[in-house]
Amino acid sequence: MADRRRCTVKEHNNPDNSKVLLVPARADLAQFLQLASEKLKIDGRTLFLEDGGQIDDMALIRDNDVIFVSCGEPFNQACKSSQAVGRCCGPLLVASHGLVCSV
Repeated sequence: MADRRRCTVKEHNNPDNSKVLLVPARADLAQFLQLASEKLKIDGRTLFLEDGGQIDDMALIRDNDVIFVSCGEPFNQACKSSQAVGRCCGPLLVASHGLVCSV
């Protein structure tokens, strides 16, 4: 298991939607984003660390990190709180395939 990283992914505009992932060390950023999006059932496009730093390289993701997955909206510190659901990222759009993203 030393070749994997364990992290928690959370939907940016709904932090109650979270999953724990085991990511192979050789996964690239696109693979990680795809896996996180599938687990959260969203159309993830951007990854952020808890402090709002945008992730553009897998080397930035460490074991036990919390990663926020957005549908392209910029990071909003208020979105870290589950009480902010639906308020922090603007109006929400539910696509025909069930994905929820801010508009």
